Amino acid sequence: MTTPNTHRDARSLRAIYGLVAVILLSLFSAACGDDDSGAGDSDVATSTDTTFGADAVLDIVVDDTTSPSDTGASTDTAAVDTASDTATSDTTQPADTGPTQDTSTPPGKADPTYLVPLTVSAKSWLTGSGSVVAWLETDPVDGPRFAFWNLAEPAEEPTHIIVANLANPRELALGPKHLAYTDNRFGDDDVFVLDLATGKESPVGVGAGPQRSPSLTNESVAFESCDKCPQGAPFDDRNIVVVDLVSGDRTTLGKEDVADRRPVFGTLGTGETALAWIEGASRLRVRSLDGSLELDWDVSSAVFATTLEDGVLAWRPSPSVINPDSMMPAGVINPDSMIPSDLFLTDADDGATVSATFHAERRVTLDPTPVSASGRIGWASSQPGDPFSTLIQAADVSGTILVGVTEREAHTVAVTDTHLGFIAPRSDNADQDDVWLLPWPP
Repeated sequence: MTTPNTHRDARSLRAIYGLVAVILLSLFSAACGDDDSGAGDSDVATSTDTTFGADAVLDIVVDDTTSPSDTGASTDTAAVDTASDTATSDTTQPADTGPTQDTSTPPGKADPTYLVPLTVSAKSWLTGSGSVVAWLETDPVDGPRFAFWNLAEPAEEPTHIIVANLANPRELALGPKHLAYTDNRFGDDDVFVLDLATGKESPVGVGAGPQRSPSLTNESVAFESCDKCPQGAPFDDRNIVVVDLVSGDRTTLGKEDVADRRPVFGTLGTGETALAWIEGASRLRVRSLDGSLELDWDVSSAVFATTLEDGVLAWRPSPSVINPDSMMPAGVINPDSMIPSDLFLTDADDGATVSATFHAERRVTLDPTPVSASGRIGWASSQPGDPFSTLIQAADVSGTILVGVTEREAHTVAVTDTHLGFIAPRSDNADQDDVWLLPWPP
């Protein structure tokens, strides 16, 4: 009667063999390494940070009673209207990191060349200061709002400030601490300044006549003003007004009975900040902030707009003659017509002028205003024979072309320390005007 013992011994041996196999398998796995142990735990641990997801929207709503605490263009500390789909502590999927130049992310919005924001909305009036850009956008829910994007941290989404009672905001100008713009909510054009740290809007140019074309520096705003216009004076009797945003002091510049217009803060060759503007038809004026330096050059050509960069005045002329072939019936200019629009560079110290372009043209609806920052000047022209094919260019102050790109229906050029920007339609923005940002070449 040894059969049961034999079966029991066999089962015992099988158990022993199985245990030995498990031990050997464990030793083999330890020797070879198990990729699913440490790496998987580490991935989960790194994805639990949900401080600020890409779907968080930081909106400031400015009304007549409250002043929000969000700091506007560069902060993400305010948790106003935060989306509900931010990750929880046990998630294994990190939040979307926003726009990059990697063509694989974010889905549907990637671009191998340009940096673009994620929002689907119509955008206009692009402007820049330092590494920050700002624009006006029309949100389907909020309506018109100001957007700010720090290009030094492109993974962070743009922040927004919503201002009550906006009528027709335009001519945006961004400074280190403020945003200035023109709006006609009271009838005539007026100039307003938005404090980016508090979200508070202040009217700085609300005279009896039109006030427009603002420009900003650290603590001041300049704009053209025609306070005498309601009393019958022609719009050519404009002056330049400079308002100190700290003290509130106002300084009026310009010549009586002459149109002083299009003021712009820029830099002299020494790096000092100065104010430039156009006096009459063809005179370019430059004045240091303290008034110790004043320069005055007649370029013998009607000037539409100018900018001042490293002691160089970049300007574009107003065409004195329109080709009759560009006229519609009854002498109306065809908006699709092309007009001369070269860019000229005038040395603010000695008045020497050179042309940076040769026989450049633009469609009459394309803003010819040059813009500048960090030793670079940007502008837009139209391609010959195709008015709506826009050539966006940038040059250094010597006139050497640095960048040239062509986009359909592009307009509103902006220059920052890090990027050249413009507005143009995008198919993945419902074919609406969008912001395109091109990094400066090395």
